[in-house]
Amino acid sequence: MKSRAEQLRRQHRRVLAWGFSVAAILHIGAFLLLPGLRTESAGISKLVLEGVPAVGGAMVDVRFGPPEIRRPDGAIVREPSQRTLQVVRLRRLPADCDVQGWATEVGVSGSVRLRVGVDGRAENPEIASSTGSRCADWLLTTLAGDLRYLWLPNERFPAPVELVQPVTLVEVVEV
Repeated sequence: MKSRAEQLRRQHRRVLAWGFSVAAILHIGAFLLLPGLRTESAGISKLVLEGVPAVGGAMVDVRFGPPEIRRPDGAIVREPSQRTLQVVRLRRLPADCDVQGWATEVGVSGSVRLRVGVDGRAENPEIASSTGSRCADWLLTTLAGDLRYLWLPNERFPAPVELVQPVTLVEVVEV
C-alpha cells in the first residue's frame, strides 16, 4: 500500500503534466492562428524603415549636447562635454513637413530653451537657436519636451531650472 505522500506526489505530477500540455497547445495554437504575434528581430528594423515614409515619420539620430544652465543669480554655467545624450527616435512629422529639406548626412543643429521642473521633466520648450527649417525646429522642440533630467534640479540648481539645450539631428537611413 502506498503512503499518502506518494499519492499526493503522483497526483501533483499528473496535474503539472496536464498544465504544461495545455499551455503548450494554447501557445502553439496562438502562434499558428494569430500571425501578428510573431516577432522576427531581423524583420522589425526593415519594417520600421519601410514604414517611415508611409506614416509621415522620420527616424532620426538625436544628440543632446551639454546644456547651458542659468543659475538663480543669472550667471550661465556650461556643463562638461561628457554630459551628452545620444538616442535614435522614430517620430511622426506633420503632414506638410519633408525630411529631405533638412536631414542631411551632417545633420542640423539648433538649441532649445526650456525649464526643468521639480520632477526633472522638461517644460515649455521653445527654440533658442533655429536650424533654419520650420520642420526641424518643430522636431527639436518636440524631442526636447520628452526629456527628463535625472540630475536636475539639485542643490546647486534649484527648481525650476532654466537652461538652453543644444540638439543635433541626423536622419537615420539604415539600421
